Amino acid sequence: MGRLQKTSAGYIEKGIDINIAVDMFKLAKDDIYDTTVLVTSDADFVPAVEVIQELGKHVENAYFKEGCSFHLRKTCDNFIELDKSFFKKA
Repeated sequence: MGRLQKTSAGYIEKGIDINIAVDMFKLAKDDIYDTTVLVTSDADFVPAVEVIQELGKHVENAYFKEGCSFHLRKTCDNFIELDKSFFKKA
């Protein structure tokens, strides 16, 4: 869990990225998964992805086209482009 920090524009979340990276690493190290799906466009995750791949795990990146990170997609084993229709109710 992260925390909220109050700013003049409202609240922003803090600590989420590092918590996700640590959880991905711990679960990979404990051999809980073979493949993980990281839903982000944040290239800051590239080092975490590389370490997890060194543990023999696969990382897939699900992302929205707007703001996607070429470097993150290039680093991951597979990628899934999400669009707004993905979330529409049937």
